[in-house]
Amino acid sequence: MSPTARSSAPVAILLTAVLAAPLHAATPREQLLRYVPEQVGFCLVLNDLRGHGEALAASPFVAQFARSPLGKELAAAAEVAQLAKIEKDLKDLLGLDSKQLRDEILGDAVVLAYRPGPPDKPEQEQGMILLHARDPKLLADMIERLNAKQKESGDLKETEEKEHNGVKYVRRTEKKDTNYYHLDGPVLLFTGQENLLKEAIDLGSAKKNAEPPLARRFRELGADKALLSLWVNPRGFDAQLKANLAKKDKTGTEAAFARAFVPYWKALDGVVVSVALEKELKVRLGFQARVEDMPPAARTFFKEASRPSEVWQAIPDDAMIALAGRIDPAALFELLGAFMPEADRENASRELNRTVAAALGRDDFFKDVLPHVGPDFGFYVSAPPADDKAWFPHAVLAVKVGRGDETQPLDRSVLAALDGFARFAVVAHNKAHPDQTMALKTMMQGRREVRYLVNDRGFPPGFRPALALHEGYVVLANSPEALGRFADAFKPGAAPSAADEVPLLRVSFKDLRRWLKERQDVLTPFLAEQHKLTKEEAQQRMARLLAGLEFVDRLEVSQRTAPGRAVFTLTLQTAQPLRN
Repeated sequence: MSPTARSSAPVAILLTAVLAAPLHAATPREQLLRYVPEQVGFCLVLNDLRGHGEALAASPFVAQFARSPLGKELAAAAEVAQLAKIEKDLKDLLGLDSKQLRDEILGDAVVLAYRPGPPDKPEQEQGMILLHARDPKLLADMIERLNAKQKESGDLKETEEKEHNGVKYVRRTEKKDTNYYHLDGPVLLFTGQENLLKEAIDLGSAKKNAEPPLARRFRELGADKALLSLWVNPRGFDAQLKANLAKKDKTGTEAAFARAFVPYWKALDGVVVSVALEKELKVRLGFQARVEDMPPAARTFFKEASRPSEVWQAIPDDAMIALAGRIDPAALFELLGAFMPEADRENASRELNRTVAAALGRDDFFKDVLPHVGPDFGFYVSAPPADDKAWFPHAVLAVKVGRGDETQPLDRSVLAALDGFARFAVVAHNKAHPDQTMALKTMMQGRREVRYLVNDRGFPPGFRPALALHEGYVVLANSPEALGRFADAFKPGAAPSAADEVPLLRVSFKDLRRWLKERQDVLTPFLAEQHKLTKEEAQQRMARLLAGLEFVDRLEVSQRTAPGRAVFTLTLQTAQPLRN
């Protein structure tokens, strides 16, 4: 052999080994999902309970909760004292304590799969529990001990070893039921249906290096590392849906809803709900669907909703609550109208034309009004500045309204209609409450005309409802000052930069806490007056509210879209992180 050949031999051997090795080392969760048929109705996964439990127990959040009055109260509760008895019973039955059960048996991964029975034979439903244990010997000993205990009590009559395609499994005959399990090292499959166990065994023996189909579905919707995740397979329930549609005793509303629902159901490929414990709590709702198979109105609606609203750039970061998005009202009405009987749709159209369209000087609500409303809108509530004597929070609602017909601009018609409503409210209020006179006034903010209501004796301090047009938006606010702050911050067309996550909702508990504490001397008497409480009762309620808010800082809801997929994420940021 030449020197060159000898020197290249180790490289060739290493390259061969690398190419022959699996491209992806399967996690315990993926190993279990390999056994689950893709045709199940739903699949629930509990992943890495041990790791998540240890991280949470050592987190600053748990330390904060344990020090709090609420944490100390729960620790001293009578129910906690009962845990010792439960621990003793568990040890007697399984030979394990709760920590061993969590860490060594359930800590890697647990999966629950369910397949509904035929509509005419619901009793033929199938279910299976799968788990991957860290300690295979401890798992085998636990099963042997459980079988012995149940035989001793008479609950288990016998066990029989069977075989399928060279793979062994056990049949357990109990007093009332018969069930089956397959134990393969750290993996346990348990079910009441022998044919389902055989199907799972066959799946587990095939394509060991390929990613399981269900693992891929979870990963595509961001649930591959979640503590808890649920996949719902619409195809698993098609037979039940078809049977329900075939029923003849539906009302007109039920029949219309069923007809409109079918295209959406058929276009839906899967739904995933997951809970992840990161530094924050993340709850995700994901959809896989063929949007091109949905009705045109739905395609238009979802396309608009997937883009961020330009209103976000004018919403202050310290807003206590903020909501903004893009909705195509015409598409939404058409989408919802499809779920109504035709007679109801026609009645609703006539009513909207008779009221809203007529008030705006239009003939057809759906042709002359809706196409010019939106799609951008936004709403937020923020605390007034700390040095402001008025305690009432600032609230702003902004809705984009196009001009439409220039001879009779729609935005001006909306402003006039709201102005007329305000004038009517003034007359009605002053007639009923002559001692609390209300007035409609006008002021200029630069070139912007603002109309606002004043009632010094009847309104809370800082509350003077205001209305104006600004840069293509109809803006309503609790005061001219709040309206002016929004208008000064808003730049038309300056939508947020493109990002994976599109914001929808934001709640700042931190800023809510700050406002409640700063205005506690005013809010507590106001709370007592509104709810007929004593001063002490109002103070106790305020103290409990503030104590509960100490644990959370922020809640956000956002969406992320990709071709055929949409994921909505709820993020709860705790005052102290859930992980170090």
